[in-house]
Amino acid sequence: MNTSTITRNGYITIPKKLRDKYGIKPGGTVGITELNEHLTLTPLTREYFHQFVGTLDTTTDLTKIILDERKKDDNN
Repeated sequence: MNTSTITRNGYITIPKKLRDKYGIKPGGTVGITELNEHLTLTPLTREYFHQFVGTLDTTTDLTKIILDERKKDDNN
């Protein structure tokens, strides 16, 4: 297990070996997920987002759906 100390400002340092392994670059972003009293860090790299390519139904007009929902909200 790797460990890191949390600074007064809430910062942690991810060990270089793990940054290299998971492609975490300076200025990069990680997602933080809380589940069952555990925190999980997920590197939000280009590769992470590529796994979702093609998973959305591209025949759905999302703009129309959003506008229809806004109209419903305005009427209520």
